[in-house]
Amino acid sequence: MTADILAAMNAAPKPLSQQQPLVSIAMPAYNAEETLAEAVASVRSQTYPHWELLIVDDGSSDQTLAIAKAQASQDERIRVIALASPSGGPAIPRNHAMAESSGRYQAFLDADDQWLPEKLATQVAAMEREGWAISCTAYRTFGNQTGCFVPPDKAGHSDLLSENTAGCLTVMFDRSLFADARFPVCGHEDYALWLSLTSKGHEIRGISQPLARYCVRAGSVSSSAWRVLGFFWRIYRDQEKLGVATSFFYCLRYAWNTRNKYRRAL
Repeated sequence: MTADILAAMNAAPKPLSQQQPLVSIAMPAYNAEETLAEAVASVRSQTYPHWELLIVDDGSSDQTLAIAKAQASQDERIRVIALASPSGGPAIPRNHAMAESSGRYQAFLDADDQWLPEKLATQVAAMEREGWAISCTAYRTFGNQTGCFVPPDKAGHSDLLSENTAGCLTVMFDRSLFADARFPVCGHEDYALWLSLTSKGHEIRGISQPLARYCVRAGSVSSSAWRVLGFFWRIYRDQEKLGVATSFFYCLRYAWNTRNKYRRAL
């Protein structure tokens, strides 16, 4: 663990202000004992101090829950929720976290990903200044694949049907506009939620500055576009109620648009 991350973990939390909006962060964690501390440290190192972090242990069999509780003992802004048994995916843990959240804005970070220190400050400032309902940022990848993804300036529902341009670890939305937002339990729950939110006429506004680091692991669902086509098919057919031909078209278009998704340089 790097010296700056250790320093961030040991830093005293700053008091909350009533003038700036609170950001609620949902962090599902399953058998994440090797990565959880660094993910949490990247939250604690944020230059924007007005956040609450809800870590949901998803029935882990390793030391994840103990590490999460140790982190919470060091910072009163961190809370831990423990599920009795594994749910099989991040949707249910994220929904538990959102049900317990109290912030104006909702953000997400998985237990093996990380944020850069200016992430929350930059994103909250843009959303407050521009009145955005939903936003996302560029991010870099590490692990099995290195590169960078930069979202478009804006993406509406029809744009997202062709390509998911909002990385979950960078998304932030205004909870006052989406009080009932929940992840559906499906193979690509974040994409399904973004489609649901934008179907109400809202756009996801993009920030081109890379403000997060996304871990791509060998063999993970997200590491291969072809492996998620079946999930996309079900979203198009079951949630979006698209016809067979239209769903097939969007599956092919998704596969085409995600070729070489992560650029080597920004």
